[in-house]
Amino acid sequence: MMLVSAMMFGFISPASAQIAPEVTLECEDQVEINPGPSSTRTAIVNCIVENPSAFSETIDITVDSGILDNAAPGTLTIAAGGSTDFEVVFKSDLAESPGEVLTNVTATISQVNGVPYPVGTSESEEVSVTIIEYLSCEAEFGQGGGTFDSGDEISISAAIICESNEEGDKTYQIHLIEENMGSSSWPNGFQNIDGDCKVEIEAGDSGENCNFRIGTPSDLEKDWEGCVVIIEKGEIRPNS
Repeated sequence: MMLVSAMMFGFISPASAQIAPEVTLECEDQVEINPGPSSTRTAIVNCIVENPSAFSETIDITVDSGILDNAAPGTLTIAAGGSTDFEVVFKSDLAESPGEVLTNVTATISQVNGVPYPVGTSESEEVSVTIIEYLSCEAEFGQGGGTFDSGDEISISAAIICESNEEGDKTYQIHLIEENMGSSSWPNGFQNIDGDCKVEIEAGDSGENCNFRIGTPSDLEKDWEGCVVIIEKGEIRPNS
């Protein structure tokens, strides 16, 4: 006689297993901010938070942004198996120094099915915010035009007004442009006595005066009419 013994086995399907409260978070990892006066000085980071569990979850969003201001939703409620997109806004001060600021966005489970969740399961994402360099200068003449006799020395003054988030320098040149000619060279007999003007730039708002002297020929055969322009060294000089 043969005896056959049998054992019964039971398996629980994954779908019927109870999933513990959990949260996942993904955010863009790099953004840039232009801290200049003509910019909003902000950067927006897009994030998505997911609730892969079988429970409704209340999730707190916190942001550690160092020297930067930030704005983000404080609390999100996400249904079981659901997800939500949200934005984190970073803002710098005016003329913030260039460089990288490391920030963290954290999603923490504070309630499960409306009940406080003391375990506080969380997930974080690091976001690198780069403060880019900017430098903007304008030249403003100290006086208008005029009429001069041949052989006169002409003094031209210009205020160089700059806005920057770092120290630096720029060099400015003066040029004469003869009316209806547009020549790229100085008119014959005219001299730039003092040469170029170098401006030292400080972080924030700064300004310096550039003073130029132009020598005129004493033997002009005819009247000379034109204009004076001041440009940064290396820029293309206008023709009119």
